[in-house]
Amino acid sequence: MSRTAEPPAAVKRSFAGPDRWDLDDHERALLEPFADRWTQLRVLDLGVGTGRTWFAFGWRAGRYVGVELIPELARRAVERTQGRATVLVADAAQLPLPDSGFDLVCFSFNGLDYADPRTRARILQEAARVLRPGGYLYFTTHSLEWLLARSVPDRRGELSEIERQRLAQLRADRSAGMVVLHDDVGNGTCYVTHDWELGELRALGFLVTDVHDNNSSSRAYLAQTPGLP
Repeated sequence: MSRTAEPPAAVKRSFAGPDRWDLDDHERALLEPFADRWTQLRVLDLGVGTGRTWFAFGWRAGRYVGVELIPELARRAVERTQGRATVLVADAAQLPLPDSGFDLVCFSFNGLDYADPRTRARILQEAARVLRPGGYLYFTTHSLEWLLARSVPDRRGELSEIERQRLAQLRADRSAGMVVLHDDVGNGTCYVTHDWELGELRALGFLVTDVHDNNSSSRAYLAQTPGLP
């Protein structure tokens, strides 16, 4: 299996910003159940960028391993955490880690959606592989429902022909549950419906235990692998 392609410069800029230090409200809400047991958890944090999530929860974990595909971002994460964070330069779709080694796998800030659809699916498969029985997967994703609602014209004007074509394509593609928009971030950004994501997780054997929607472009999921610890 080939290594995932190097992310475009726009993706690097997006995840290297100095303001990427905290979780959004819907992200924090989903992780609240772990508040009293972080020190007991082995946490794998995918797409860490420059260390945003380490400052939110990584420092509290019993064991913390970050994974970042872009070497310069991984180096900055180690520097910003003063060497306290273990960060591997690796592909989240081909993790150099053993099976069942973690209690919680995280992929925040919609980072999963900047992979192409096949790579995105492999990343979720890898997360399932490295989680222990009864372990948890937490991630955020772009909402296709939000994108469709945002594409509806208001009463003040008409859509251009290009906008009408784009809206028609979005509506046609919605039946598939996922669209990939080629915008200014990366080669393409995935947007998925809630039903599509539920189906994908269930096909991998996950039980979805909680979902938080921040009423905008992002949705957060918490899902559990089958079995007992």
